[in-house]
Amino acid sequence: MIYIKKIQYYFVKYLFDHNKEVCKRNGYAYRLWVEDDRLGATGRKNFPSTIDYQATALEYGNSRWAQVADLARLEIIYLHGGIYLDSLFEISDLFLKTLTEISEKGHTFIGANEDPCKLECVGYKGMPYLTNSFFAAVEGSSILERLLD
Repeated sequence: MIYIKKIQYYFVKYLFDHNKEVCKRNGYAYRLWVEDDRLGATGRKNFPSTIDYQATALEYGNSRWAQVADLARLEIIYLHGGIYLDSLFEISDLFLKTLTEISEKGHTFIGANEDPCKLECVGYKGMPYLTNSFFAAVEGSSILERLLD
């Protein structure tokens, strides 16, 4: 068990380091948000719209961390613009070049489903959905504003 955890640690570290280098090479800033970004006065500054909801979710136990992460990623990209990727994504120069080209064409939100239904996923009550393991948006995106509302 310890050996597997060590391999997992090195794999995640590789991905973080690799993605950071690809971002740097392509003129993108790289930021890894951690729990300290959510705590205290810094948390209220970083998450003015959702920090209270995050605290409420955590009152219900550790199983609510996914909700906190969902709220945080939406608000971070809403406030700053940029790209959100789950920790197990490996990016490439071509990936960032493509996102840049799409953005330059005036698109203000880019999303993709990791589920096999592609962009035709249907969930609760027949409503379409988009997973949030990867998305990109401009600062103040009206789509993210609606999701945060």
